[in-house]
Amino acid sequence: MLNTTDSVYSQVVPVEYPKVGEAPSPVRIGVITVAGGGLRWMNIPGDPRQHYLPRMEWSGTNELVVQQLDRKQQESKLIYCKTTDGSAATFWAENDEAWVDLNTDNPVGWNWVNKGQDFLWVSEKDGWRHIYKISRDGKTVTLLTKGNYDIGKIVSVDEGSNYVYFTASPASATQLHLYRVRINNGKDDPEQVSPSSLKGTHQYQISPGGKLARHSFSNYNTPPVTEWVSLPDHKPLNSGKSIANNLKTTAMPNVEYVKLTTQDNIVLDAWINKPTNFDPSKKYPVVFYVYGEPAATTIDDSYGNHSNFLYNGDMAADGYVQVALDNRGSPALKGAAWRKSIYRKIGDINIRDMGGRTARDSANAQAKKLKGPGVERGNLNEGGDV
Repeated sequence: MLNTTDSVYSQVVPVEYPKVGEAPSPVRIGVITVAGGGLRWMNIPGDPRQHYLPRMEWSGTNELVVQQLDRKQQESKLIYCKTTDGSAATFWAENDEAWVDLNTDNPVGWNWVNKGQDFLWVSEKDGWRHIYKISRDGKTVTLLTKGNYDIGKIVSVDEGSNYVYFTASPASATQLHLYRVRINNGKDDPEQVSPSSLKGTHQYQISPGGKLARHSFSNYNTPPVTEWVSLPDHKPLNSGKSIANNLKTTAMPNVEYVKLTTQDNIVLDAWINKPTNFDPSKKYPVVFYVYGEPAATTIDDSYGNHSNFLYNGDMAADGYVQVALDNRGSPALKGAAWRKSIYRKIGDINIRDMGGRTARDSANAQAKKLKGPGVERGNLNEGGDV
């Protein structure tokens, strides 16, 4: 870490990252009034060297709400801390044999509703990533996004209209759409807000109050296009600049989304990108793009997702068949069991889903499943993280 503020010259400050078996740096929370006075530490239970505090915020006068994870990240607790005396009390907890996911890339705090009497919380406690409404004392828990599907993330809370907006794609894990569901008195199923005619990946930035949104869309043969829309009717503010009037598709007849079944009878999403001017009477080498880890998917239905960034050139123009798939353990919206099956099995589950004992075995095994003429199965290379 660089210290660029304490002197004219920058100073390097070593930051130790704990090795396996060693205790990480302890974390604790202290509060001091802006008017001055003594520092009061919060008496959060548990060894601070064996727990993490990934998020906190003010939850009331002289009160903090804190999330605590144990070091294995298999237990999550929500705790109220009184800043007047430092006392702490747990009001909500959940456990998972693999890990409790934070379900956000930016754990900034809580979505309080109903004048602070409830909050919205994303949890995988029933096996799917769902939105729950939880009472302030943690005693009343209401599932809002009912069904066997995952949400992507909460996009906006429009409490004035009694709705929470979120991304999901129950029909296809390779796509993403905008949905909304009632916060209170929710008896109806979530409703899709994105146009059903646009199959692919939708992204939204919604204004405070939930009345306006910047909407972006793309899929495998549609370059990104953006519009401003009103909500919840999803009408363009300027028809001349709408996606409907500016959408242009690119002819990509050689890109195909397919499903492959593994030796364990697991169905995987995959895509095939055949060479430019593909001739089924000819034989082409196959490049199998391998990732297979929990950080990212590779089969999203979005523009530009079908080329190998590691290759210095145009693989399609150079005559290669390109293939990629998402195995178990990838962060696809296919349920917690899918994502967490890789727990303590990295290099096992992912390689097995690809069809072999090694990355090369896997690539060859899946290449054999590619149906159709023109694929030279004996001439295969893999690229990516192996």
